[in-house]
Amino acid sequence: NVDEHVARKEVSQTTFYSTGPDDSENQMLQDLIEDIKEAEQCIHIQHMYFHPVPELLEAMKGAAGRGVRIHLVTNRTGGDMPLTHELYTELSRSNWKELLDGKPNPNLHLYEFGVANTTYHKKIITIDGKRVYLGSTNLGEKSLKMNDHEINVRLDSPEMGKFVLQCFLHDIHPVYQNEWQGQGRHRRQVLVEVR
Repeated sequence: NVDEHVARKEVSQTTFYSTGPDDSENQMLQDLIEDIKEAEQCIHIQHMYFHPVPELLEAMKGAAGRGVRIHLVTNRTGGDMPLTHELYTELSRSNWKELLDGKPNPNLHLYEFGVANTTYHKKIITIDGKRVYLGSTNLGEKSLKMNDHEINVRLDSPEMGKFVLQCFLHDIHPVYQNEWQGQGRHRRQVLVEVR
């Protein structure tokens, strides 16, 4: 093992994860999938892009099907946005459409970060307002399949969950919300006002 790390370490209400190419499985991904399967109310995802591996996407579909609200904020494209967003935004939208499974779902909300010339680089997932995942892992196959060395934590903390939700609400204030409608998956962009 290159960095002689322990793949998973629990301390009090915090779990630390260190993953990389030398590991045989991604324990953080497994725990995240289980936590999503057990979610009861809401999941807030703040990530640079939305490229989940199939098993994570299926867990999210199941959660939305049970009535769990899923809110995702990620990057958008446009003339006033960094050109690199063109590389991953359309795939994020495609994955979101797959999560919708061709049907409108009032439990699914996609927000595209709309601050000009800025990349939304956060990597945070909050489940039911009390379990928070954060760290270096991108929500994509390269990180989740352990091609990169990553460090992440899972915090069981309603206080941290509340703080992260406040950040989420602040972040979606200047964004465009995409609403995918019906079988045709028509996209409409509207400015979201959070009061």
